[in-house]
Amino acid sequence: MGLDNIPKDGPVLLVLNHSLASYDVLLLATEIQKQTGRKPKFLVDHLFFEVPGISELATQAGLVEGTRDNARKILNDGELVIVLPGGMKEAL
Repeated sequence: MGLDNIPKDGPVLLVLNHSLASYDVLLLATEIQKQTGRKPKFLVDHLFFEVPGISELATQAGLVEGTRDNARKILNDGELVIVLPGGMKEAL
């Protein structure tokens, strides 16, 4: 799938493979923002929000706790969301 297939507006759900070296998703998100003007939101493991300091950084970076309700809200708001199922448990 090329980035030209990502709509410029409306809800988008990108589902990617999770790996131990997940920095590649940041490169993808940067390129998506460059080419489409859309800033993806990321559904992430709840542990990001249980560590003081990390929680604030995660929120500022556009990370959202990976719940169904949060995914619905993001998509209902017409935003682009990226999720890597399996999370840290499967990556490790």
